[in-house]
Amino acid sequence: MRGLGPKRTSRPNGNDTKHGLARQGCNDASRSGPEYKRPKTMAVQQNKVSKSRRNNRRAHDSLVAANPNECTNCGELKRPHHVCASCGHYDDKEVVALTEEIDLEDDAA
Repeated sequence: MRGLGPKRTSRPNGNDTKHGLARQGCNDASRSGPEYKRPKTMAVQQNKVSKSRRNNRRAHDSLVAANPNECTNCGELKRPHHVCASCGHYDDKEVVALTEEIDLEDDAA
């Protein structure tokens, strides 16, 4: 039979402080110390963002194809404002000496 037991004055989860019940594991003494951390809350969106609006925002995020230039020394394609990987020249000057051109016997002497 229902209703014959004592009247329940709190919510089932025990978080009711109105009737003298303290929250579980959270009293005023534990909040005052430096080790107390606020519970993390999740971000909740206010309105739904439609697929069209979301995709319009991402319209400028696409990658752009590379723009290779010809090396003035050897004619190979290279990235602009970079040293040529095939000959080691930059702006008509040899910047990097390639390992094929170095003579080990002359350097040792």
